[in-house]
Amino acid sequence: VRSGCFVAGMAPLYSLFCVTKPTAAPIELFHIIRRVGSKVYGDGGVVTRVASFGSNELAYPVKRAGETFHEGEFWTIDFHASPTFVKDLRKDLSNDHRIIRQLVTKEPRWPPLYYFSSQALQRVADAQNTPEMFSDEGDSADKGDSKESRNH
Repeated sequence: VRSGCFVAGMAPLYSLFCVTKPTAAPIELFHIIRRVGSKVYGDGGVVTRVASFGSNELAYPVKRAGETFHEGEFWTIDFHASPTFVKDLRKDLSNDHRIIRQLVTKEPRWPPLYYFSSQALQRVADAQNTPEMFSDEGDSADKGDSKESRNH
């Protein structure tokens, strides 16, 4: 049993957003992403999504290792992993000269409601509002009304 092994369903979901140098060849970007994915798997984690957004202009100039960048290659990878792994991953990525910026965020446990269709939300609401739930409320309301009508 590996010491870094854990149940993926219990591990938090993280999202890594990176900006790499625009001068990096596409094969280099592939190797960086593959290295991150291999590290996640090696620690017992699970990669859930990988996306590349191509070359984009940066909002402001970024200096890194004596160079100034105005654009970069944007990409993201989502994964389940242990919190200690994330700390080590950030340290490793900060030492890579090809990465201009990185940001790791911990995603919420449950997705926002807008991820679900209106039909799915309606089915949940319908399932929770069954007639049995209202029968007790309706009976007590009727009894209360009848007592008041008897007193008048």
